[in-house]
Amino acid sequence: MRIVSCCTLDSSESKLKIAGANTVIMPDKVGGARMAGFIINHNVNRFIDRVSLRDGGEAYLTEYHVGELPSTYSPQSIGRILDALETNCKVVGTM
Repeated sequence: MRIVSCCTLDSSESKLKIAGANTVIMPDKVGGARMAGFIINHNVNRFIDRVSLRDGGEAYLTEYHVGELPSTYSPQSIGRILDALETNCKVVGTM
């Protein structure tokens, strides 16, 4: 089970992790980072807003690592893999 917790004090973060939280979200820090992001890289933040689909639609972001793909896909380009899988997926970025 994954446990996601929310806190407002820096001192609470370590306590929640000790208590078993896998992820601790601090809304003030997240909000501040988003505000800075809009100043630094407006396009990325616009994308995040669109993926959020505030109109009630559904979207999913998933991270895949090359090692997780079946070996038949490893020598192929990302475009060919997506074509072979016949999905409506879009690649957001690669590393």
